[in-house]
Amino acid sequence: MMYLPFLVASQCFGFPLRLCGISSHDVRPMKDPEHNKPATENDEIWQRRRRNLNLLIHYKGTNASALSRQIAESNNIKFGVNTVNAVLNGPSKPKFETLEMICEALGLHNVSILDAENPISEIRNDLFGMVQAISEDQAKEALEFLSQRFPDVRAAIAEKEKG
Repeated sequence: MMYLPFLVASQCFGFPLRLCGISSHDVRPMKDPEHNKPATENDEIWQRRRRNLNLLIHYKGTNASALSRQIAESNNIKFGVNTVNAVLNGPSKPKFETLEMICEALGLHNVSILDAENPISEIRNDLFGMVQAISEDQAKEALEFLSQRFPDVRAAIAEKEKG
């Protein structure tokens, strides 16, 4: 098997591979184009992302089917359960736009959370549970307290909501 840089994997010295006697099946990229890292390192990243996506889907109390419907409806596109399952169980790596839509449907503001060792900390999980258990008046009081205690966070949230 020949190892050619990814950007020239479809060509041999500027000529189509077939003219150089090379089959496209004989060519394997040395680096992943998305991250420019060795394939084994990239595979570990995708294993972590898949694990975290599965964790988040379970944590949110949803499944691949419901998630695909939500994405299809909110983006007004065809987005099947097979697409979500391919991302979750793949060996394939999805387009960045696909990953963004899945993260958005899960309520994540940034795809990079999928690269974290633990996308859901116990502290945040406990806080989420408390918020779910308190009354609307208690939630309002807690929000006012947190807004006063952490005004920079509140300002950042307000800024994100504008744009």
